Amino acid sequence: MPKVDILNLIQYHTGKTNAPETLNGVTPLHAAERIRASCKDQGADFKEWTSGILQHCMIPPNHPYGTLLKKRRVPAGDPLWLLGAIAYGTQSPWIVFRKIVWDDGKMELPDDLERKWLMKQGAL
Repeated sequence: MPKVDILNLIQYHTGKTNAPETLNGVTPLHAAERIRASCKDQGADFKEWTSGILQHCMIPPNHPYGTLLKKRRVPAGDPLWLLGAIAYGTQSPWIVFRKIVWDDGKMELPDDLERKWLMKQGAL
């Protein structure tokens, strides 16, 4: 199971904490649960919350994060898709997706991938 490093900025941006929540070396599901716990709108349950985000916060077409998940054959309902939707589909800095370490030991830096992609798009 992959492990992720994420900064959860939700409570920080809403003024409820003085610093972002740091999640290092946790499973994508654990990270998603912590992020949900910090949200005002948590849905009736995790499944409803996830469904709403995936429906309304789309990872942009041809975004390198989506391409990475497809290459790695990550199923559509996986928490990694949810985390990507929050990071790259909301148009707001709710989380910073710093690192994924896959089961094979390979490391990916999703925010670096996005930054390079945005530069190619002329957005930076």
